[in-house]
Amino acid sequence: MPRDPAAPKSRRHVTTACIPCRKSKVKCDGVTPLCGPCRQSNRQCRYQTGEDKRKVSPRAAVDLLLARVDELTRFIRDNHLVPPAASEETVSVLSKLGHNLDVDGHEQNGRLSPNSFDNAPLKDSSYSSHQKQSAVAQMIALPNAESRHSDVATGTEVQQEYSFVQTLDWDWSQDLPGCDLDVTNFWDFELNQGLLSNPDGAQPIFDASMLPDPSDHQISDSSDEEDMEALVDQISYRVGSLKIEPDGQTRYYGPTSNYSMKDVSAPEGQVTINRTVRRDGQAALNSLGLGRQVPPEIEKHLIELYFCWQEPSINGIDRSLYESAQTAWIEKEEDTPHYSESLKNAICALGANFEIHYHPSFVTFPRCLPDFFGDRAKALLDIEQDNPTVATVQALVLLSVHEIGCRRDARGFLLSGSALRLAFHLALHIDMAPFVEKGLMKKEEAEIRRKVFWSAYVADHSWGFSLGRPFRTNMEDVTAAKPGESELPKTVAFWTPYASQTKRADVELPDTRDQVSQRHIALCEIMAPLGNVLYGNAKIPHETLQELNTTTVGELWTWFQDLPTPLQIDLDNPDKSYLPHVLLLQMHYYQNMIYAHRPWMSRTLTQPSPQQGPGRNHARMVCVESAACIGKILVIFERQYSFNRMHLHAVSITCSAAMLLILACVTRYPGLPKADIDNHLGSCFRALEAFSPFWNTAKRAREFLTALQRKWVKKERQQERKRMREEEAREDVRAKRPGGVDENLEWPAAATEAGGY
Repeated sequence: MPRDPAAPKSRRHVTTACIPCRKSKVKCDGVTPLCGPCRQSNRQCRYQTGEDKRKVSPRAAVDLLLARVDELTRFIRDNHLVPPAASEETVSVLSKLGHNLDVDGHEQNGRLSPNSFDNAPLKDSSYSSHQKQSAVAQMIALPNAESRHSDVATGTEVQQEYSFVQTLDWDWSQDLPGCDLDVTNFWDFELNQGLLSNPDGAQPIFDASMLPDPSDHQISDSSDEEDMEALVDQISYRVGSLKIEPDGQTRYYGPTSNYSMKDVSAPEGQVTINRTVRRDGQAALNSLGLGRQVPPEIEKHLIELYFCWQEPSINGIDRSLYESAQTAWIEKEEDTPHYSESLKNAICALGANFEIHYHPSFVTFPRCLPDFFGDRAKALLDIEQDNPTVATVQALVLLSVHEIGCRRDARGFLLSGSALRLAFHLALHIDMAPFVEKGLMKKEEAEIRRKVFWSAYVADHSWGFSLGRPFRTNMEDVTAAKPGESELPKTVAFWTPYASQTKRADVELPDTRDQVSQRHIALCEIMAPLGNVLYGNAKIPHETLQELNTTTVGELWTWFQDLPTPLQIDLDNPDKSYLPHVLLLQMHYYQNMIYAHRPWMSRTLTQPSPQQGPGRNHARMVCVESAACIGKILVIFERQYSFNRMHLHAVSITCSAAMLLILACVTRYPGLPKADIDNHLGSCFRALEAFSPFWNTAKRAREFLTALQRKWVKKERQQERKRMREEEAREDVRAKRPGGVDENLEWPAAATEAGGY
């Protein structure tokens, strides 16, 4: 049915009451041309002439102002002028105002950005960010900016009368050219009276009572049901929110946090930071006896060793980004989230594990070289954790490797867990694609964030299995893409060994570290359910465990079959060149096959009754053959790069393989020739012997395996002697009774009655 054009038109959402209702302070229903209260009171109903500026986003006005500020900024830059400083109150208010309006989002349009002055040839290089914002404040404060150009051009000082207070003389009801904006909607005059004070300390020259009653401009139907439901929806939101604060740091607020409401910024407050590395780092090192200056050539050598032999397996640092951030931190004294002194020392600590532990020219006694850099990194890390960054997570991952290598398992496990927790705290697990599209973050920064997160994930997962502590972190809300899924242009990189001690020192291979990292993450995800159920949980029925294990083994086999060609190796061709991180990835696969089958080797402990699945003989075969494959990979690595260039993860994998090969020797496993088992076992012990001077945990593994081998061999010999004695006893019985035992032999009745046989 068509609507009668003469009928009163009712608006669903009332935004502005009529003038009589506003004066009477009654609720207006917004019906035009005559509202309900005016109809009942029999009075003339008149609405305010012009558009309601509160219905329009302030974006257009901000764009206009930013464009004007950009023009004046270029003018100041071209004339080599230094804008005057602003008060801290002004800077704070402008920061909040810009953040509420999402001013940073205009950087993608080429407008004024926080770094607009960084490239300007200003005379004063110490021009701070507070001064940059003060220039914006001064420019906004000029109602007729064109009339002031002559003053700026002649270099005269901007008079104090053109302060931010002068904006009170503006007619805020007038439309700005080309936009609709009601500044009173987002400016809290009452909270900023201190900003509008006489600079000479006199009484405030601004009286809040001079402003019109804000209630006249409030939404008249604020109790509208849908508006209230929108507020309830914000409180009831079940997913956390990620916010980029004005200082550039990301803040992640989980769904149970009080600050997780969307589009509402958490209140700004100065973080209490009593120490900084730049100011207090050297004093902290001196107090611990670690303040010696490291020769640049030694530092460079250790960093090269790390990036060649350790980083490809960890894949948590972008070297080009790290080096550019290091230059900015040292030469320009700029704080950056991609470099820290603790990270540099952690890199040197791991690099030092590939060299002799006591340098001939740089004496660190009584500490060895790795401990010297490791202790320095831990001391600086304690300061950095007050205000952590992405580099802090990277340092924690590297220090966990160093500590576990030094047999400090508890600290190493805590550091790997701290790295993952801090990664969640910094929202590294969140996909940053929306922020990249808005221009709030560069693609390179988003890429390194997710790379660091997955590096922390793999480290915590791997150490959890190695130390017998299953992985128990919830990964359901992780949205960050894995390495290799980046939208950045792919560049072909090559890996070349540094300070290699073999004849393959000049080999150059295409670097596939992103593919290796991606496949390693997939391995961890496959094994995570098994680690939480198969190991350490005795309440689950054996039948359920067997079904889960069958699924996991199938996924592992599929993972192995789907490996791309650059990640495959031929165990029977040890002369073919392979990347060291590809060899380590294959060792991780066989180690996981051992993890999945080892509990099922027992005849009674885990096997369901009646038997379900392949059975214990199949599990024993898979474990022993996987250990033999690890032994073959060790031989390949030894020939191509030598054992003292292997990653620390190889220690745990080698120990696990050696244990099964010892068992195969003791029990005379029939599936492999004894000579092959002995050769593989010899490779494992040879590797642990080579690891021992560099990793204390390798020395412990070698001593443990030696003691275990002696115990098992001793027990096997005792059982062998027992079998020989039983065989000899049976032979003696046969010798004494050559005719055999007479079954019809009857013993005397007297002897039986007397208690004899």
